[in-house]
Amino acid sequence: METTSPFEVIVENARDLIWVYEEDATYSYVSRYFMEVLGYEAVNVIGHSAMQHVHPDDRVRLQSKFNQALHEGTSKGSVEHRIRCGNGEYIWIKSRLSVIDFKGKTCVLNIARELSEMAEDQRRIAESESSMRDAEFIAKMGSWRVNMETMENWWSPGNFNLYELLESSQTPGVDYVVNERLHKDDGPKVLEAMKDVVRTGKAKQLRLRVSCSDSNGDIRTKHVLTRIKPFLVDGRCKR
Repeated sequence: METTSPFEVIVENARDLIWVYEEDATYSYVSRYFMEVLGYEAVNVIGHSAMQHVHPDDRVRLQSKFNQALHEGTSKGSVEHRIRCGNGEYIWIKSRLSVIDFKGKTCVLNIARELSEMAEDQRRIAESESSMRDAEFIAKMGSWRVNMETMENWWSPGNFNLYELLESSQTPGVDYVVNERLHKDDGPKVLEAMKDVVRTGKAKQLRLRVSCSDSNGDIRTKHVLTRIKPFLVDGRCKR
């Protein structure tokens, strides 16, 4: 009786098109999602050339990546190409290839995603980021993440607005915020509160005074309510 390998158990639920080539570029294995999207049955493709399903104009590029993976262990980068569905239509996918040991043989693993699906994911991410910007602007709020082990930190666009700074890819350092922008009595409170949150895993709420300057250089104080909560990684509080 044929048994299912751990590899097959893992990939059967993946939302990627996954297949395995023999060294002669014939199909050795195709995932359930591969069959679902492309409309093929495994019995009709296993043992047959995988390149027959690739658009003629794209075969040389994919074959080059296949050869590279076979000889170097992995292909450098990914390759976009068209693959023919069971109904005769082609769809665009992005493939990444690497060598694996499959059932005791050296084979090439191909993991691919539909480009249309990737574009939809990117659109959703962009919409989510835009919504967050709008919400923060309207509510005059922002978010700030700090890794307490490295003191690396990240600011949302709303946090730049909150501190009245121009948005930049370079996030202000923790020392700058604590020593330059917060009231001298509030900086130490923030650091102590962050350490306490890491230690206890419980959120804390503070009222802070933020120093801002207007166009004339005059300093004014802005009162801000902040909530510090833990960020868990592998069950441990990291931020």
